[in-house]
Amino acid sequence: MSRERTFLDLATVLNPFELVAVGDYLVRRPRPNYEGRSQPYCTLAGLKVARERYPKIDGAANTRWALENIRVGSDSPQETLCRLLLVEAGLPEPKLNIPIVLPSGVVIPDRDLVYPAQKVVVEYQGSTHEEPQRAARDHYHAEILREEGWEVVPIVNDDLPYVGWCNEFPTKYRIDAPGMPRINRVNFKSSPYALAPEPHEWPLVVKVREAFRRQAMREVAGAKPEE
Repeated sequence: MSRERTFLDLATVLNPFELVAVGDYLVRRPRPNYEGRSQPYCTLAGLKVARERYPKIDGAANTRWALENIRVGSDSPQETLCRLLLVEAGLPEPKLNIPIVLPSGVVIPDRDLVYPAQKVVVEYQGSTHEEPQRAARDHYHAEILREEGWEVVPIVNDDLPYVGWCNEFPTKYRIDAPGMPRINRVNFKSSPYALAPEPHEWPLVVKVREAFRRQAMREVAGAKPEE
């Protein structure tokens, strides 16, 4: 069975966020030095072709939503979730894992979610960021960015709303739940955000909006004529 077909089958057992995260993983650009491959597992076009090839497969609504929201660039499910939540809250869609070239010529390696126009970086602080060498490198890059007028917003798991995500998804809806039939045909609500509080209340959104506000204030202050 192909990866594309497996993706379609997963639409009956994963919630929408999880399905987008799987899609993001399949289409992401690999890092040859670490992964031993140079091509993605799938392309978004290939996933869409597979959906057209199997139009009667279960989970159609889930699949359609996922295909509209899959992007190339996320390196982790948490980055995918951050992006989806920020967009749902009305913020612009961020660039994903792009380097930042500063006026001084210094190049900051790929940052998780980047708003170049607003000069805001959002970094999800997973467990790997706690490793001493990684933490020191993150701190170094963040300080350089701040010196150049950027806002760096660290995000942790507690900043994200509950949306039935990954292993927190209610047990009764999981394929491995006791007594669950071989194929779990869950009818998800029309919006996968139904489990979450209002977007403006999400700590992730509050932090990023505040960073936007500070940058806007700096721009206004910088535009004022000297008296």
